[in-house]
Amino acid sequence: MRLKFRPIAFALLAVALAPTPAIAQYGPWGGGMWGRSAWDSPMRSNWPDRTQGTSSPYREGHVEVSRFVSKDAVDQLQHGHITVNASVDGFNDSRSTSTYAAAVENQMVNLGYDTMRQETNQGQIAEVQVDRAVAEPAEQKRNPVSGETTVGVSNHGSFMGMAVNVDLSKPRTALLSTRLMARILDAKSGDVLWEGRATIYTREGDDDYSEQAIATRLATALFSQFPVGPDDEVVEK
Repeated sequence: MRLKFRPIAFALLAVALAPTPAIAQYGPWGGGMWGRSAWDSPMRSNWPDRTQGTSSPYREGHVEVSRFVSKDAVDQLQHGHITVNASVDGFNDSRSTSTYAAAVENQMVNLGYDTMRQETNQGQIAEVQVDRAVAEPAEQKRNPVSGETTVGVSNHGSFMGMAVNVDLSKPRTALLSTRLMARILDAKSGDVLWEGRATIYTREGDDDYSEQAIATRLATALFSQFPVGPDDEVVEK
């Protein structure tokens, strides 16, 4: 007598797909750089769109810097009186904006500027703007235990197999992109003499990156080779 059997298998497989954004793409300053500044248009329109992927394209804690300087203005920079003004556009917390403005003012003092005198239409003006966006959303909570079970019956008896995967890691918090933008203008003519931006990616709630720590790091990186560094772009008006 021939025994007939039909194996029965039960499998459980869970796969989580999380969306990640494309790398933030900021266009050149005003398209023509000096003809139209980043201040003339909303910065958020240039923040990244969401696409699907499996790994983050961002380097957490790394600062990206771009700087532009007017060829005719190099000799005017790094001396004399300067007033630092903070713009709250794009950043809801005025106290945080003041933190970044103070970090920039400290850099101005270190560079040799006089920030103490109160003069109207004299010297230079440093305009500061901060923008922040979510580069990657926080990871969703996941089941820490997953696995696969197989049960079957044959002419040799029954069998069962099980594989269990245990993941006790916590979901990562949102990845934030913070951008510090600054430009230096002649107070009398309003001409832009220097313009730069610095961006850093940090995890929300990271104790190593407080608001003060981020502001200091971005301002230091932004003015590290002031007024003209080897990688800066010199613009001819």
